[in-house]
Formats: sequence, C-alpha cells, structure tokens
Amino acid sequence: MIGLVTNWGGGEIMNKCPNCKQEFNPEEDSYCFNCGESLANFCSDDECIRNEQGNEDILELPKDACFCNYCGSKSTFYAKGFI
Repeated sequence: MIGLVTNWGGGEIMNKCPNCKQEFNPEEDSYCFNCGESLANFCSDDECIRNEQGNEDILELPKDACFCNYCGSKSTFYAKGFI
C-alpha cells in the first residue's frame, strides 16, 4: 500500500510522517523508516467493512478523516492525536 501525502497544518502539501515529521517518499513508503508509524489513515474498528480482506480499494481513509464513513469509529490518525 502506498503512503499518503500529508497536509499537516499550514496548507502546504508535505510528505512527512504524522508522528515524527520525518520526510518520506509517498510512492514507495507505507511506514515511516524513522519511527515505524503507518503513513496511511484507517478505521480503528477491526470489524468494519473497510478493514475486511479483499476490500483494498476502500481500505484507506482520507488523511484528514477523523471518523470512518461506514461505521462511525475513530480513524487511526484521530485516535493517535495526529488530527
């Protein structure tokens, strides 16, 4: 899975980890090589349809999503305080 291009404040598009702010390559990296954080935002509910195997086309949430639009659970980025 491809990492997300993040936009963490200031309006500029940056390729930075939401946790440690290390720059990354969005075309190659799925996890931060500095801290190991996932570079993609997911639904935090393991039972959600977004987290089912074979649903890779809808698995990732938008980078700024605080809640899942399918089940209403917190997103991983929101649960960790990144957004």
